[in-house]
Amino acid sequence: MVRLFVLVLLLWPAVVRAEELPGKSYQYAYDGKDVGKPQRAWKGRAYVSPKAAKHKGALPLVVFLHGLNKELIEHRWMGGGREGDVRRIVGELVEQGTIPPVVVAGPGSTVASEVSQGASWNYFDLDNFIERTVAALKGVVTIDEKRIIVAGHSGAGCSDAGGLARVGESKRRLWAIVSIDTCMGGGLAERLGKAHPKTHVIVSYQSATWTKRPFALFRRVFERTTKEHPAAEGILRTLDEQRPKTSPHDATVKLTFDHWLPVLLAKR
Repeated sequence: MVRLFVLVLLLWPAVVRAEELPGKSYQYAYDGKDVGKPQRAWKGRAYVSPKAAKHKGALPLVVFLHGLNKELIEHRWMGGGREGDVRRIVGELVEQGTIPPVVVAGPGSTVASEVSQGASWNYFDLDNFIERTVAALKGVVTIDEKRIIVAGHSGAGCSDAGGLARVGESKRRLWAIVSIDTCMGGGLAERLGKAHPKTHVIVSYQSATWTKRPFALFRRVFERTTKEHPAAEGILRTLDEQRPKTSPHDATVKLTFDHWLPVLLAKR
């Protein structure tokens, strides 16, 4: 009985936090069997805040790709784990009127081979995820497929084979790609620098804990590539060094969204 009581006390704060989140989350999944690749499975979660639910027009979509998940936590950064909750981070911006109503969605992988070996989302199909998100929200809200922002944290940008390095190959022209404190490799710098001329690119990072990241190389490659493949007028190509004081790696997520989502969503 004592053990049960202690367990309830340990779980209670998490339960309360989930209940306090206004709005509603919708869950859907992909098993990868249609392409014979069950390792590509994910469990999706989409969040619609109260203001987004009441909105009459099509809504921008913010897709969040989590990084490594060696602990195999379900819905990491979308309600699972302790690092933070992107639903709450973006939902609060909407409810405060800092940004217009948006939908937040993210795939979560608990396949060890895909999220535990230095990089995550090597084989992620962004178009497939967007289509399944739209289907899951049919009759709830409408997605503006011309205003899709894809953000990835940490291991989501640590491979040239997938993740943030490949999302720009979507059949949709993305509104923005936001890289948040990734491995900062030269391959990612080159791919982001070659993004569609009408796709905003924000690269947010911190050097407090990642002292050995190749920041100088990334900057050099990114600046050279963006010069060779210039963006359209008014389209951002930005490197933004954050200086969080506590938990720098995870804190960059909220700092980046708080600063850049209002900027990106104000643009037309």
